[in-house]
Amino acid sequence: VHLLLKNGISLYSAHTNLDITVDGVNDVLAQRLDVRNLRPLADCTYETLYKLVVYVPTGYENQVRTAICEAGAGWIGGYSDCTFQGKGQGTFLPREGTNPFTGKAGELEFAEEYRLETVVPQSKLSAVLTAMESSHPYEEVAYDIFRLENKGACTGLGRIGELPIEMTSEEFLQYVSGKLGQPFLTYAGQAAKIKKVALCGGSAASYMTAAKANGADVYVTGDVKYHDGQLAEELGILVIDAGHFATEQAIVEKLAEFLRKQNVEVVVDTNEKDFLQHFHLDK
Repeated sequence: VHLLLKNGISLYSAHTNLDITVDGVNDVLAQRLDVRNLRPLADCTYETLYKLVVYVPTGYENQVRTAICEAGAGWIGGYSDCTFQGKGQGTFLPREGTNPFTGKAGELEFAEEYRLETVVPQSKLSAVLTAMESSHPYEEVAYDIFRLENKGACTGLGRIGELPIEMTSEEFLQYVSGKLGQPFLTYAGQAAKIKKVALCGGSAASYMTAAKANGADVYVTGDVKYHDGQLAEELGILVIDAGHFATEQAIVEKLAEFLRKQNVEVVVDTNEKDFLQHFHLDK
C-alpha cells in the first residue's frame, strides 16, 4: 500500500464480488467447461426491482423509451426493451419564473402525454434516471418510482448446471484437465456418471455439501484438503481440485476485454503463474 501511495497508483481489488457477479469468475469457469443452464450454487441474493413511470409529451415517447432502455431499463428475463405506454391528458400550471416546454406562464395547460412504464434493477436505477432526464423535453419531469415485490436477477457463490452430454468420471477428469490446461488433477469420491456439475473457482471446498444437496454429480473447485476428500467419499460425490489458479485465471482476459470496450488501455500481467507446482518422478 505504501508503494502504491508513493507512486500515485490506485488499486481496485475484486474478490468475492467478482466471484458472485454475472459474467464473473464462476460464469467464465462454467463457460470454459461448457456447463449450461446455470444458477448460483449458494448464498443466493435477489436484486431489488423498481417500476419506473414517466409522463412524456406526444412525439417524444420513443426518444425517452430508447434512452432509458439503453441505460439498462426494460429487461425481463431474456427480453429487452420491455415497456408499456398508454395515452392520456396531463395538466400543469407554469408559475412565475418557469420556462415551460408548452403553454404559457400563469395559464393552465392541458397536454397530450404518454404514460411510459418499465422495470429497472436497482443497480441501473441511477443511470436510467439520468438518461430519462437528459432525453425528456420538459423542464421538470413528472415520474414515479415504485419498489416491486418481484424478484430480480439472482446472484450468489458458485454455479450449478448441466453438461451437454453425460460422461464417465474418467472422461470428465480428462475433459477438465484439457479445458483448464492442468496436466495434474487431485480428486476424491466417486460418481457413476457426470451430467450435473457444480463449481466454484478458488478455495471453496466448503460448498461441497451444497453441491451434493443440489444434486450435483461432481464438484469442481480448488484447494481441496484431506478431510474434504474424506467428506466427498462419505457424501458420494466426485470432487475435483483443479487448482486455485486455474479455476480463477480465465477471468483475467475477460476483465481486460470488458475494460477495453470502455476505452480503457489495459496491460495484462504475462508473468502470472500458479505458485503451486507439481513434481513428477519419471518411472
